[in-house]
Amino acid sequence: MARSPTELEALPGFSLDPAGAKAEAKRLLEEAGEENLKFTLTNQAVANPYAALGVYIIDQWRQVGMTVDQNTLESARWNAARIGGNFDAIIDFTADFVDDPAVQLAHYLSRDRAPDNVSQVVDRTLDDLYDRQLRTTDLAARTELVRAFEERVLQQAYVAPLSWSYRIVPLSAEVMGYVITPSIHVNQDLATVWLDR
Repeated sequence: MARSPTELEALPGFSLDPAGAKAEAKRLLEEAGEENLKFTLTNQAVANPYAALGVYIIDQWRQVGMTVDQNTLESARWNAARIGGNFDAIIDFTADFVDDPAVQLAHYLSRDRAPDNVSQVVDRTLDDLYDRQLRTTDLAARTELVRAFEERVLQQAYVAPLSWSYRIVPLSAEVMGYVITPSIHVNQDLATVWLDR
């Protein structure tokens, strides 16, 4: 269901023209009467990837005229702010255990259906698109619904994807029995792991 690079470029936030995107952001801020927008980014006090992402996104916002302070919190306080909605903007995450829209898109459902949706938005259009893609057995129809869901999320800007990473687990050749998974949330039972020495 992945989009081609050309299809991605047409979506908000995926342009390969950073100068043009920044000019458009400035225009939109001016149109909204928010040329001097000031807010706080709440971030987790973890170096990788949170600190680096915070520095990057604040720099990008400043380049279009926004003033952004960063409130860096230890994990428990950051999570409390995240769950409670006590932030202006926050760096959140998703770490899915399977590459399927039924799992990956659930994070963006309305807050009353997805308590982990920290935007706290209620969007019944997204809920409907999700339910329809979940029920269809036709791959082409499902792809269209998934893409419509993605487009709505990006156009409404409840959330903005910032980065994508792959889980890389370097292991010594002596480590046996460990199965590398796409997420830290699965296969945490290390009872079958042993060292071949």
